[in-house]
Amino acid sequence: LQRVRSRFAACYAMDGTTLEALFRKLKALQEVIEAPFGGHLVAICDLLTHLPSKIWFAEDPATNDKAFLPQVLAWLPKDSLLIFDLGYFAFTFFDAMTEAGSWFVTRLREKASFTVQASLLDRPQARDQIVKLGKYRSNPSTHSVRLIEVYVNGVWRQYITNVLDPQRLSIMEVVAMY
Repeated sequence: LQRVRSRFAACYAMDGTTLEALFRKLKALQEVIEAPFGGHLVAICDLLTHLPSKIWFAEDPATNDKAFLPQVLAWLPKDSLLIFDLGYFAFTFFDAMTEAGSWFVTRLREKASFTVQASLLDRPQARDQIVKLGKYRSNPSTHSVRLIEVYVNGVWRQYITNVLDPQRLSIMEVVAMY
């Protein structure tokens, strides 16, 4: 992680959660049949220090993780690497991060379509390709990404990143960081 961090301004992980019903935490509410939820929280943590770097909160527990993306983009320092799960999977977010000069690693959504533009590596246990996400005119991505596939325990695991240079972020680093 130290070596990867030296190639980026910062390295972060982002995740969101619906806060548990208050009755699970407060004795006074354990008798209430319909206990209220506590809201929705999105946190970005520094991967080196494991400390929170930024937290956003919405009172509505049904708030979708993607609702926070404009705030994430406004806050994220340029040249930072952000790791996130499928809750934030959106071509527009990927394009906006690329245009802002920030980097990401996430998994590939199972039904995502893509077109291969170039093959960087093709081995029995690993593939590394430059792809364009979205085959259909209504929703293609603007910028290319790397599709990294590794075969682990009988299953192909797929990751995408907008770090197109394998020298800056290797297959092993992508898998380890995710």
